[in-house]
Amino acid sequence: MANNFSRVISQLSALLKQRPSAATQRTYPKLRNFILDIMAEGRRKNIINLLFETELAPIRRHIADYATRHHEYITLTSYLSKSFAAAIDEDKSMQAYRKGKSTLVIFEEVDLSVMVEREIEGHIMPVALIVRAANKKGISEISQEIRRAKHAMIGDTGPMTALE
Repeated sequence: MANNFSRVISQLSALLKQRPSAATQRTYPKLRNFILDIMAEGRRKNIINLLFETELAPIRRHIADYATRHHEYITLTSYLSKSFAAAIDEDKSMQAYRKGKSTLVIFEEVDLSVMVEREIEGHIMPVALIVRAANKKGISEISQEIRRAKHAMIGDTGPMTALE
């Protein structure tokens, strides 16, 4: 118990010592207030779920070509993660958030949250993995991070620390 408590304290202190994420701030466009009004009105409405189909054959061919060229298999999840990170990196305002009434905070690095299935105490459980700076990593690095997260010890580093 004391060992777990000291591990949690050390991980908490490491989190507090982390440098803040690089970000720029700029004036929030007044026109966006109109969009916020529409979104507030939309919150009072019923939720609509969407079901869609997509053709995976071209993506699977691209993954197979990558495996042939680089002698390494990458997962569909890592492929999609890298694709999202690249799209967000092209237009960083997609991950911006509003601070106060007149400031927009735009992060330079794209962090992605990926759900990873793990076996914990005999049960298959989804665990969140945060891929930091995914826009600066290659698809191979993201794939390796996801693989490590599936097998890393819970409580150390990886998808779930002792603090979580």
